Amino acid sequence: MKKIIGFPKPKRQPLKKWTQRQADSLFSEYIRKSRGTCQAAGKDTVKCGGYLQCAHIITRARSIIRYDENNALCLCAGHHAYYTNNPYEWFEIFIPKNFFLEWMYVKRKALIHHDRTQKELRSRCEALHNKLATLQIKN
Repeated sequence: MKKIIGFPKPKRQPLKKWTQRQADSLFSEYIRKSRGTCQAAGKDTVKCGGYLQCAHIITRARSIIRYDENNALCLCAGHHAYYTNNPYEWFEIFIPKNFFLEWMYVKRKALIHHDRTQKELRSRCEALHNKLATLQIKN
């Protein structure tokens, strides 16, 4: 009997990764809509330009502050690209000078180790949906 070789099954994306992407997308949308403008405009010599993006003060890899509003800024694409490529200026000059309270808060909180569960990500998505809905009602 011949073995039939078919197409390989597509690899399924783990549910936690999918939920995390959804939460990331909702969080980004919430930050951009709630802040509305580039928060770095006029605070440095970098030229503002491009669409708005959600920029994290400390990397998203620190799961304890990944969805913390104090760890996020709304930046234009120009500022986000510039500071992504110049981390020294970001961490040593721009953030401490312009967002000192947020900087102190996230530095302290980032030291805590925490790995989000699937249940926590789902509840985060639900909370972000509710926040976005209230923003749309206000506008």
